[in-house]
Amino acid sequence: MTFTVNGHSYKYGYYLCDRIYPNYSTLMKAYFVPQSEKTKLFTKRHESARKNIERPFGVLKQTLHVVKYATRLWDKDIIKRMVLACIIMHNMIIKDQDRAICTYDLNDVIIPLEEFVPGTNEFLSRVVEIHNSETCFNLREDVADHLYQLNVNEY
Repeated sequence: MTFTVNGHSYKYGYYLCDRIYPNYSTLMKAYFVPQSEKTKLFTKRHESARKNIERPFGVLKQTLHVVKYATRLWDKDIIKRMVLACIIMHNMIIKDQDRAICTYDLNDVIIPLEEFVPGTNEFLSRVVEIHNSETCFNLREDVADHLYQLNVNEY
């Protein structure tokens, strides 16, 4: 999923995560020790959004026993559907609360996932792009700037 934020285009979507994860371009962490108003606002919004994401997983875990046990033996399609269901629930909450930071074209969402053959040049170049920590930090800065500008313009 490609998107533009703060005037910069990004090739892949991202997941919100905490600091135990690596600095990949598809993972967005909050600031460890936010200093400025911008980084404090971003960290507050990041943590709030993560809680909104974790709640549906908690509900699925408690009521349907989803992700209660190790998923290593699960079929990849079941895992994809479970994660997609949680993402959809999160997006519904965000949209309902008018907190979405971007719009999307429904046709972009329906595009099937591409399969990559491990070891091919295309696969390896994708891995290098995802492991790019510079993109990780640039994305966080762009989103933090975007949120801060929205907040400043509200007042």
